[in-house]
Amino acid sequence: MHKVDLLALEDRCTYEEPPACQSFCPLHVEARTMIQHIVAGKVGEARKTLDRHMPLAQLTGWLCEGACREHCLRHGLDAGINLPLLERYILQNSRSVKPFPMPASANRIATVGTSLAALVLAFDLSRKGHKVTLYETGPRGGALLSVVDRMPEGQLEGACSLVSGLGNSFEEAPAQTPDFLAKLLDENRVVFIDQGDPTVNPRALGLSPEELIADPVTRGSVKDRVFLAPASEIANPFLEAAAAGKKTVGSLDRLFQGVQPGIAREREEVFQTTLVVDTSDAIPIEPVIPADPLEFTPEEAKGEAARCLNCTCQICLSVCPHLRHYKGYPKKYAREMYNNVITAYGIHTANILVLSCAECNLCKEVCPNQAEVTFFVQKARKFMVDTNHMPAAAHEYALEDLLSSNAPGTGFFRLPPGENACQKIFYPGCQLVASRPQTTAQTYEYLNKTLKGVGLMSGCCGAPAKWSGRSVLTGTVAGEIKKVWSENGQPTFILACPSCSLFFKTELPEINTESLWEVLAGIVPDRPTVSMALTLHDPCASRYEEGIQKGARKIISSVAPSFSEQKYSGRLTKCCGYGGLAAHAQPELGMEYSIDTAQDGDAPLVSYCIVCRDRFKAAGFPSLHLLDLLFPEGDLSELMNRPMPNLSEKRDRRLDFRQQVLKSIWQEEVTDPPKIPYEIVIPPEIYELMEKRRILKGDVEAVIAEAAVHGPLFLNRNNGHSLASLRPRQVTFWVEYTIDEDGRYLVHQVWCHRMVAPGVPGEGAESPATLEGYARTGGRV
Repeated sequence: MHKVDLLALEDRCTYEEPPACQSFCPLHVEARTMIQHIVAGKVGEARKTLDRHMPLAQLTGWLCEGACREHCLRHGLDAGINLPLLERYILQNSRSVKPFPMPASANRIATVGTSLAALVLAFDLSRKGHKVTLYETGPRGGALLSVVDRMPEGQLEGACSLVSGLGNSFEEAPAQTPDFLAKLLDENRVVFIDQGDPTVNPRALGLSPEELIADPVTRGSVKDRVFLAPASEIANPFLEAAAAGKKTVGSLDRLFQGVQPGIAREREEVFQTTLVVDTSDAIPIEPVIPADPLEFTPEEAKGEAARCLNCTCQICLSVCPHLRHYKGYPKKYAREMYNNVITAYGIHTANILVLSCAECNLCKEVCPNQAEVTFFVQKARKFMVDTNHMPAAAHEYALEDLLSSNAPGTGFFRLPPGENACQKIFYPGCQLVASRPQTTAQTYEYLNKTLKGVGLMSGCCGAPAKWSGRSVLTGTVAGEIKKVWSENGQPTFILACPSCSLFFKTELPEINTESLWEVLAGIVPDRPTVSMALTLHDPCASRYEEGIQKGARKIISSVAPSFSEQKYSGRLTKCCGYGGLAAHAQPELGMEYSIDTAQDGDAPLVSYCIVCRDRFKAAGFPSLHLLDLLFPEGDLSELMNRPMPNLSEKRDRRLDFRQQVLKSIWQEEVTDPPKIPYEIVIPPEIYELMEKRRILKGDVEAVIAEAAVHGPLFLNRNNGHSLASLRPRQVTFWVEYTIDEDGRYLVHQVWCHRMVAPGVPGEGAESPATLEGYARTGGRV
């Protein structure tokens, strides 16, 4: 993982970009935050925000011309937010925090003129410890005297008193001559000429037209140590004057520290923000017209502030449970992931953030700039695995399940019955076999009968290994598939699982593949029309596969012609929560994914991914798999509400699928796996606990079989419960049980630890999740 990956994502994510009201304000006042405080009734907090951005706010706030209003996104709907009046409301109903100047410096600054820019400059510089002498070329306040009626009585005098109270001084200027300017430059480090004061005459001071042109950001003149405020004839003269004073303070900060004034001054001018705000659901709201044209009441202020659209880019957050759960956005996540990977080397709490992303890519599709979290997550996972900082526990069961699916007793490949070659291989994937074994067998028989010469291969493609960042295991599993393909004349694979299709495309590009849904679209079996209303769901792995999506639609339209589609479908489809093994790393968040996706539709869902179907049903939504409409294992109403099989049932069904198809289709003699000679009773609540802890029925049976031979490790004499354990691999299982009078083993509690516990019976074989770490570190995990 490189910093360039972080920077690339940061450049694309605009969440932290300011809203238009802020970017087009000469002072860049953080109006959005200020308005939120007004709505919440926290006027004091709003004042802190105003003071932070608006220098000498007790004066400037009364003079704001509202340059932001025409850029407010409300402007196109009804009318821009009346920020000038809201600022006055804040000033009338709050107090500014008394400024505490920094220790005095030796720097002296002089201003010629005492209008707003000079007052702002003196106020800000004196807080930094610098002293300013303000030379009055006319009445104090300059241009402010013409608008004194906009402010409460005594406001201008109070602001001037505040400025002088910070150690600054007002002095009457002598005649404005070149000698006067030369004297000021001799006695001060910097001279600031306030051209907004109508009594200031820069030409009389000896400044040429070229010397009266100021740099728009630094406000520096070509004449050394002279800085300029703009003339009062410009648009928004008071905002620009205050901004000039503020910019000059920034220049002097740098100058006094020996740094060029123009360094790091990006975006100090007004600019076009790149923030993207979705206003499609915004409702026009009439602006609040105050009873007093110059003053809001508290109720009127809250009403006007409540019209604010709170402009932020939340397009990706609106569709992604992962982003919403962690209350962040792509740029923030990228920084946290990068720091966790590069600096902290895998803090457990931060790892969950990386591991619970579904890698579905929806964030990229909805983002106007295609800011993509998936690519960054994949890099982070792989880097952490490669450097042995990714804990095995989160993905260990999924990887064990992968190897179990491909084990000799479960996974298999067969040529078409009675033939010694094949042109195609049907590859249903590990999950379809585990959930719909009979349907899978019927689908294969239909393909072989219709297309002729179709073989069958059952197993897991390796997607869980890729999702978990385990590149060695990914390559191993892909290599086994490639070997079958190569040894059998390089046939085309017919893939039922969209995740398999994506895996083959990225990891096995040399293998020619076809989607089952594109194949069946051309040979749809004749089935009675389904009258019930159904909604089609596109699995996220098919996001970029238009051919697969079209095939699925052709199939469902032939059986359920009145079907509808989800709002988020096709390229914008949502994830069920299984992608990226998110549901394994954080089951609760995985369920949030499932609910969020399943509730997008008014009718029972039909998906062409069996994992999606099962997870929707587990979330409480009736759902079907597309093959249920073509090769149903029973009544559709029953299938629609059939529970998702638990982990033990999935393992058993894969074994049963192999046994049944080899017997019924290939007429092979198959030996059934041995059964333990013990009756074990597991209550439903313990099964539920086993599911959460990723403990299989076979794991419990293995522990009890070990205890039956060697005895339990512990015996609780208070209740007669025995406690036994076994470590068949990189997991230690514990079972608390009793034996009743009929010799049955009654299970009361189960646990597991995904680590090696010393002294526990078992070989402690390394799990697929830790093999790579062991190999690289000589045994350290």
